[in-house]
Amino acid sequence: MYLLRRKETRKAVDYLYVNAGEPVNIGEQMFLTVLNVVTKMLWGSSVVGDAGANIGAEFKQAMSEITEILGLPNISDFFPVLAPLDLQGLYTRILKPVAKLNGIIDNMIDQRLKVANGSGESSGEVKDFLQFLIQLKEKNDSKTPLTMDHIKALLLDMVIGGTR
Repeated sequence: MYLLRRKETRKAVDYLYVNAGEPVNIGEQMFLTVLNVVTKMLWGSSVVGDAGANIGAEFKQAMSEITEILGLPNISDFFPVLAPLDLQGLYTRILKPVAKLNGIIDNMIDQRLKVANGSGESSGEVKDFLQFLIQLKEKNDSKTPLTMDHIKALLLDMVIGGTR
């Protein structure tokens, strides 16, 4: 864990050093660094390069939008019978950032699964948390079945919790 944090911190410092003299968004860079640490812990890969910066920015924006919408007062909280009417349009507003987060997580999981399948890792070896969850899903011997939606929700909760 220490080595992982150290490596990602060094990458961030190197990025800042290379871009010395130019405007750099420190907040986004730190968010991307934390996002990389969390995702590497969970499924062994991170968001890298320019694509990673875009993913990190999209992820941060979607999280901010969701947090803002969830923080708004909702009449349906006081009168649950009105919830299906979505009088304030909060349910409709939150669909877009949630879909964006789901797309990002789906993409990251798909990339990780392609790498794992391409490398010929045996199903008996558990390399990271995502592979462990997928292995549990495939066993399907528990009383409560584990679906891909459960895995996505768990990973999303952990990534959001780790970066917030």
